[in-house]
Formats: sequence, C-alpha cells, structure tokens
Amino acid sequence: MSIPPDAPAIETAALRRHRLQWLNGLAAGARGRQRLAALCICLSGALLIGQAGAIAWLIQALLVEHQPLATATPVLLGLLAVLAVRALLGSASQAAAGDVADAARLTLRERVYQGLLGRGPLWLRQQRSGELGELMLAHADAVESYYAGYQPVRVEVVVVPLVILLAVAWVDWVVALILLFTAPLVPFFMMLV
Repeated sequence: MSIPPDAPAIETAALRRHRLQWLNGLAAGARGRQRLAALCICLSGALLIGQAGAIAWLIQALLVEHQPLATATPVLLGLLAVLAVRALLGSASQAAAGDVADAARLTLRERVYQGLLGRGPLWLRQQRSGELGELMLAHADAVESYYAGYQPVRVEVVVVPLVILLAVAWVDWVVALILLFTAPLVPFFMMLV
C-alpha cells in the first residue's frame, strides 16, 4: 500500500479500516498462531482471578485469623500452580505472537520484493541500493511490534476486564455495577495523575 505524496493528511475511517485490513492481511498465513496467542493471554488473565483469590484467602487466614501455616498449605500449592501455569501461558503467548510477527514480516518483505521486481531492472539501477535494503530490512522489522506487542495486548485489555467484572459480579453485584460505571473514568483520572 503506497500513499501518494499529495494525499491529504486526514485519516478517515475508511482509510483506517483499509490500513487495518492490509495489516491483518500480512499475517493471514499465521491466523492459528494469532488465535493461540490471544487464547493464552486470555487464559492467563482469567487465572489472575484465581491468583488474587488465593492471595486474599492467605492474607485473611494467616494474618487476620492467625491460622497455622499448615492449614494454608493446599492454597499455597494452588497459588504456586497458578503462577506456574500463568508463566507457561505467558511464554506460549509470546512465542505464538513472535511467530505471527515473523510471518507478517516475511509476507511484507515478499510483497516489497515483488513490487521492486515488477518495476524492472532499469528502474532498479536508477535507485540507491542502500535505501532499498533499508526498506526491505528495517522498515519490515517495524511490523514486529504491532503483531508481537500491540495485538495480544489489545485482546487482553478487552477480555480480561470483562472476566474480572464477571467474577466480581458473581461475588457482589453492587461492586460490579460500581466497577462497570466507573471504568470509563479511569483514563480521565490517569491523565490527572
């Protein structure tokens, strides 16, 4: 996708949608790995609820009720298991997202290469080979942060708060309503701080 130099700088919704389709098309060959990364990161977020519950139970039992440590052993083992599974899910998510980024980078390089070959040898001789190499290597590498960083986090910030909201609603629906209606204010208060 090339943008003409005389194109307006205004980004319309249609242009944004076209760019996202183009970016998503780069990773079309790695959709399975992309779904695996999203699934792993969502499962890890769901296990966060179990981790928080185990920590809360341990604090209540050991510090508030002064129960012996032996009574908390099963919960401690469960907490360690949850931490281990979350670590494994995190590494699996990163590996899958890295595979998606590699596939997208390879597809982008192939498209650029085919575009350069399509212009012919005469046009290629008139160009600076260093600029073309930079285009093929460094600029294609910039796609990695989109696929390995942004996309998994985008899925996580949509799914995990909803899962946490459901868990809170299961315990206390009033608190869930408070969280639901105050959640849009979080970015505003983050700007104030």
